[in-house]
Amino acid sequence: MQKRYLPPPQWTVDELHAQRDSALEDFIEERRREGAPDYEAHFERALGEVERLFNGTHDLTTLTAGEALMDSPVLMDAARNLVGPPLSADDLDTLARRSLSGRRRLHLDEAGAAGELLAILLDRRRYPWLDRVPQQPTALERTVAVNWTAGLLASQRTTTDRRTQPAQRQEAATASLLESAGFKYQEPPRERDAGGRMQAIITSLDQLQRGEYTRETIVDVDKCDVPARLRDGRLLLLECKVSNSAVNSLKRLNDVIKKAQRWRDSFGRGMCITAAVLSGVYKVDHLFLAQRDVCIFWERDLNLGALRQFVEDAK
Repeated sequence: MQKRYLPPPQWTVDELHAQRDSALEDFIEERRREGAPDYEAHFERALGEVERLFNGTHDLTTLTAGEALMDSPVLMDAARNLVGPPLSADDLDTLARRSLSGRRRLHLDEAGAAGELLAILLDRRRYPWLDRVPQQPTALERTVAVNWTAGLLASQRTTTDRRTQPAQRQEAATASLLESAGFKYQEPPRERDAGGRMQAIITSLDQLQRGEYTRETIVDVDKCDVPARLRDGRLLLLECKVSNSAVNSLKRLNDVIKKAQRWRDSFGRGMCITAAVLSGVYKVDHLFLAQRDVCIFWERDLNLGALRQFVEDAK
């Protein structure tokens, strides 16, 4: 006789409206609390980096020589923001035809190649002294250029924090809930990939024992934020998603849906549950349709909500 498993919760449109509205209020309140302090802290740090870059390149006039970037490759973030629009680290590596990002030290030829590329792409409106003789900025020109560049860098870092920190918080909160429900953390199994590097990967149910969970692991071919093995034997694959707009929410949910479909094909519909732990801004229509493939839970309800009830009862 086939075992009957506890089904995960499914929400009505009215329930999703109420859950979505609460999550939206949380998102608005969080952004209001953040205000300007995060940006201002990033700006002060960026201002120091840009000043060092300007000093090390004699106000950008010796950028192509590369010495400043060779001795202080940490300044590469500032240097990528000299151009208009700023270059991403990946774009710089691609255009320079070499890996320059994230390095502790660059050889002179590498730093010079980066400097020459950046000099070609410089935002000339920001640095008008580079197109005249002598190439020397006025005090006002230099102040405006340094602050402008630091502002671009600070904005990027603030945006990155707003994207990554809530996701990290979600993952930690989800793991904490599993711990409090009696699940034990297990280091993920590792295998060699095609390049010979060891990577965390789960390819079969029994690589996690019942009542165990892990984090940041490839499941079959897709990364999963928090994989867990329910006590009834099923695999619960938890994806943590933060959305800052209704349009963005569709992309976030579609990402989880595609993973859910592939995981279901790999492990079987009955033995694999994909769930999304959500916060932020979502459209109710998107949430309702996503439930065909994905269970919906909310970060704000983790401690006392439906996810806790489900993992405790699924045994």
